[in-house]
Amino acid sequence: MGILVWILAFVPGIIWLVYVYKKDKLEPEPIGWVILVFICGALLVPLCVLIEKPLSSGLGVDTIRTTADAAKVSWFVAGLVEEGAKFLLVIGLVSYRRTFNEPMDGIVYAAAAALGFASAENIIYIKKFGAFVILLRGPLSTLGHMLFSSIWGYAIGKAKFGRENRLSLLAKGFILSAFFHGLYDFLLFTKVLAALAVYLVLTTLRKMLLRMVAEAQAKSPFAESG
Repeated sequence: MGILVWILAFVPGIIWLVYVYKKDKLEPEPIGWVILVFICGALLVPLCVLIEKPLSSGLGVDTIRTTADAAKVSWFVAGLVEEGAKFLLVIGLVSYRRTFNEPMDGIVYAAAAALGFASAENIIYIKKFGAFVILLRGPLSTLGHMLFSSIWGYAIGKAKFGRENRLSLLAKGFILSAFFHGLYDFLLFTKVLAALAVYLVLTTLRKMLLRMVAEAQAKSPFAESG
């Protein structure tokens, strides 16, 4: 069962990572660095668990019982902590590298970190709820992590190569990604038209991702040669 759990947990993330990596057509990132960020993203999960448990307790939430509890955990715990960890990973590990040489690279590395994180989370959920949970987490939560983080990934690329205020861009990108992450979790916790609402959130974010990819590629210094 051990090997099967790992396969079920990681295959959806790998499939989504290949999808994003193929979008990086003009100057693809070194695959070794993309894989490294994916692995490091997975290693963030136990760190986030250590942070989230005392943070939830500090907010007065040990078990989610009310809508207010769901909001606290969704936005102030999961959204901020998990997106913050992935964001700092990409900023600290790869954003300064010479191979990070076009706006699209921010999206690629954000996706790698997010999908590694989501894959490691899948292991926890499979062990807790059984193998069938991956039928929901594969196309929804795993994809969701990628879409949430692509927002700040796009902001990192735009901040590095654009002329706008870098700190403002990074702050807006991070806050927006944390908001959508929290919204997704909140809808699941509260079960308020959850299926329809989650579908609409992910559909909106996917359209945003495709638009960000197109704009990042258009602003690439390799666009003319591509």
